[in-house]
Amino acid sequence: MPIFLILIVLVAAMMASPYVALFYWLAPSTTAGIVGTFALASGLLLMIMVLLGIIMHHRNNR
Repeated sequence: MPIFLILIVLVAAMMASPYVALFYWLAPSTTAGIVGTFALASGLLLMIMVLLGIIMHHRNNR
């Protein structure tokens, strides 16, 4: 059971890291800035996931 909790925490940290990093770095103060930061972080997270998928696909088909 504890290994699953550790995995859940690791996945949650990986999913939240672009949001935390961009909010810390950009520090938006307007509603448009907050929405834009969410959009930018979501795009970054999508790009990371697609890149992981491409790497896994490439390694699987060698």
